Amino acid sequence: MLPLIITHFIIEAIVNAYRKSQRETVDAEKNKQIEILDRALLDLNLQKELLSNRIKEKEDLLKQKNTELERLEREINNQENNIENIFTEMLKNIRAIYDDFITRITSGKIFTDEILNSVSTAYKSGYIEYLPELYAEREVANRVRLIEQVITNNNF
Repeated sequence: MLPLIITHFIIEAIVNAYRKSQRETVDAEKNKQIEILDRALLDLNLQKELLSNRIKEKEDLLKQKNTELERLEREINNQENNIENIFTEMLKNIRAIYDDFITRITSGKIFTDEILNSVSTAYKSGYIEYLPELYAEREVANRVRLIEQVITNNNF
């Protein structure tokens, strides 16, 4: 049993020595690999955080721009509706003015046509009756024909 007790103390001394020893010195290669992996992990976490922040900033900016776009679309739609309403109202007013003008022109034209026809007929008959006193029959016929052509061409 003495060898077992000695073995137990030796194992305990080795374990205590290992615990008190510097791990970096004992397992230098593994420790170096762990440090490299730790640095790589820190770098990756930092990059992940930076990318996450950039994504969040871009999403916030995108939300802002979408909100602004929606506001501008509503504003443009309202302006288009206002312009269309104003245009419709102006078109009604122009149509009313045009219809009134056309009515006045039509009634005035009929009145003017009748007056001019009667005046030209009276003038023609009076002038034709007056012509034989000044001109020969052949000249009177030529002038009457000329007057009728002018009246026909001008549609009095």
